[in-house]
Amino acid sequence: MDGPAEYDSSQFKVTYEDFTRFVEGVNVTNVCGSCGADNEWYVHTSNFEQSEADACELTIYRLDHASLQAFRAAFMEGCEKCGTIRTYDATVVTEWLKVNPKKVSWWK
Repeated sequence: MDGPAEYDSSQFKVTYEDFTRFVEGVNVTNVCGSCGADNEWYVHTSNFEQSEADACELTIYRLDHASLQAFRAAFMEGCEKCGTIRTYDATVVTEWLKVNPKKVSWWK
C-alpha cells in the first residue's frame, strides 16, 4: 500500500429502515449483553429526533487502524439503559443489503 486509503463515506450510506432489515435478517439479539435490558437500543442516525427515523441515514463512523494506513467504516447503536455501544462493520451491512434487496410490493 502506497499510503492511507481514501475514505469515501458515500459507499456506506444506509437508511434506518435498511439497517433494521439487516439486524432482523441476521437475527441480532435485542437483549443488551451488559445490563440485560430488552429492546432498549437506539441507532446513531443523522436525525437525532428520530421523528422520521425510517427516512434518515445512519451516522457513519470511521474507525482508524493503529497504523493509520487503514480504517474500517462502522455503524453504531447504544443501549438506552446502560450506555453500552454496539458497533457494526459497515461493509458487512452494505454487502448483506446488496444480496438481500428490499422487496417492492406492487399490491397495496
